[in-house]
Amino acid sequence: MPGLVLAVHDVFPEALMLLVGLLYLIATVAVFALTSLATRRAWARPTVADVFTDHMVLQRDVDLPVWGTGDPGESITVEVAGATADARADADGAWRATLPPLSAGGPHEMVVRGAESVAFADVMVGEVWIASGQSNMEWPMSASLHVAEYLPAATDADLRLFTCPHVMFDEPVDRVDGSWTPCTPQAAHGFSAAAYHFGRHLRQELGVPVGLINASWGGSWIEAWISRPTLESDDAFAEGLARYENALRAYEAGMADMAWRTHEYRVGMRSAMQGGGEFPAEPTPPGDPREQANRPAGMYNGMVAPVIPYAIRGALWYQGESNAISSLSYAYRGLLHALIQDWREAWDMGPFPFLVVQLPDWLMPPEEPEDDMWAEIRESQAAALELENTGLTVTLDIGDADDIHPPNKRDVGARLALNALRIAYGQDVLDSGPTYAGMQDEAEEAAVRISFDNVGAGLTTVGGKALAGFAIAGSDRKFRWAQAEIDGDTVVVRSDLVRHPAAVRYAWASNPLCNLTNDSGLPAAPFRTDDWPGITDDNQ
Repeated sequence: MPGLVLAVHDVFPEALMLLVGLLYLIATVAVFALTSLATRRAWARPTVADVFTDHMVLQRDVDLPVWGTGDPGESITVEVAGATADARADADGAWRATLPPLSAGGPHEMVVRGAESVAFADVMVGEVWIASGQSNMEWPMSASLHVAEYLPAATDADLRLFTCPHVMFDEPVDRVDGSWTPCTPQAAHGFSAAAYHFGRHLRQELGVPVGLINASWGGSWIEAWISRPTLESDDAFAEGLARYENALRAYEAGMADMAWRTHEYRVGMRSAMQGGGEFPAEPTPPGDPREQANRPAGMYNGMVAPVIPYAIRGALWYQGESNAISSLSYAYRGLLHALIQDWREAWDMGPFPFLVVQLPDWLMPPEEPEDDMWAEIRESQAAALELENTGLTVTLDIGDADDIHPPNKRDVGARLALNALRIAYGQDVLDSGPTYAGMQDEAEEAAVRISFDNVGAGLTTVGGKALAGFAIAGSDRKFRWAQAEIDGDTVVVRSDLVRHPAAVRYAWASNPLCNLTNDSGLPAAPFRTDDWPGITDDNQ
């Protein structure tokens, strides 16, 4: 046989090459045809936004947007739990259908039909919340207090978790690399502890499926979570955005002829060696402003925008440390208002509940009353209550003087759940400690009487100890520690050093020694009766 092959090759070389070429052409055409068919099938199959996966939870009792891409003009039908919605892809291939409200329940199958079909299994209908912020929201179950008690028992098929990975972009994107997961100890291990305990309490109280979307990033500033148009719409915010843009332009302009890019740089080698110094083997590239965690709108674009307008009940927000440390406590109130309104407008679901965690106690208690940037950002966070359907979770009693990341996230989640039960679900629950309501000057006694809301069955102190945490000042604006006594639903405040009181402050410090609560054990919120300028008022 080898001899025959050689003979054919020797006698008919052109014929053999022609045959080989013909076979190669046939094979190429076949592969191309199969690839084209596969490509057409891939394009023919409609895609659905990444937030829609197996095991998802859909928000009950509201219209449900479902969106994705397909071929231009393609007809799309979405079906789940007996409900249907139709849409047609626009010229760019984008489509959006809106399902009618569904009742809590499941599991269901969601089917999206176009030229072909996409199906999602084990779909539940219940309550959906998004949790966002920085490290104290991101803080995982595995590193939190009470982990040994709660993590092994974290199996709940009707509690579903979705985590948005850390990504930032200059423009909003529609992709998010995540998936819904039924809660197990393994799934909860790295999930937000505050959000988990919030969801666990809702499951107990409501008895319906609960879905939690975690979009948080340690060290982030609030500006990173607000959309660019909103930042540009206010001069106070636009200034910070302009600083970022200027830094970016300077970085890009300076990169053109820098040693790091051209790989050419001069070193005074002889001088360096004689002086006992050294020079690097290669230069270090400068920091890119786009890689900074405080990049304006970056996290909104990469972690929030991809899940909008997935229907939710509300949002949880635990952030502020980075802004306070940067002495931007006063400016924070405007930014937090802007973020809340920004998200509500983007979701287009009306003023959905927005629940804020006020920063906990941290650092050493002060020896004397003083102005404090941590106290000022707590006041900025409390200012969110000026907007409708907002709640404030006070955590002054569960912080850690030595750790900006207090490990007790169980009580944070429980208190957020109390906020939600009242604000989102209309339950008659006491969801807050005492809050400042007003003051009355009692000049004859050289005292001030402070009245409170949210007292429950009455005011009390932790452990029944003497009331602490109050300071009082006269017109000289010099605060002194005060004696304070509970009188019914009020507190009478005085000091022998202040004969003509003008203002009272409570828990006005990074780590105040304070102990006022209501009968439910919920701590009183910090407050001040004055409006004197703070130490961060002029910072932007």
